[in-house]
Amino acid sequence: DNGDMIDALSLKQLYFIKNKLNDCFMKHDILTKSLNKLNECVNYKVNDRECEWEGWSADDIVEWILQLENGRFKPYEDTLRQELNDGDATGAILPHLDISDWRKSFSIKNWKDATDLNRYKNILVTNKKEEVDVNEENIMAVHEYPSPFDPAEEGADTK
Repeated sequence: DNGDMIDALSLKQLYFIKNKLNDCFMKHDILTKSLNKLNECVNYKVNDRECEWEGWSADDIVEWILQLENGRFKPYEDTLRQELNDGDATGAILPHLDISDWRKSFSIKNWKDATDLNRYKNILVTNKKEEVDVNEENIMAVHEYPSPFDPAEEGADTK
């Protein structure tokens, strides 16, 4: 029982443990803030790259599919990679794919999987950055968010 063990400690030992625990909590807080900032940076970059889907390579398309729903579509990786690379596909083909393409060209026989992939693809291509007329400087393109990083910070340039 922890209570009996703690009761046996001297005041000096209790203060020592208390200070060590406080140090751990402070380090945990700093680490949590750093991880949150890193997560924000990664999400910002992912969002930015997803807006550039038209220029994706075949492997980029496959990597995007593999990350959907925590890897749900991993069983199709080899076929997707083979078919997309054999056809020298780029992201520009995405708007032209439909459920029958997923089923026939990529051998995704499961209707739900083919339907869901098509739905995810439609979400991706409709969230593309819009071209902004240079005369309309105050309009932000879809998915164009200010960077969460202070430009003065070391390593803030993520490009």
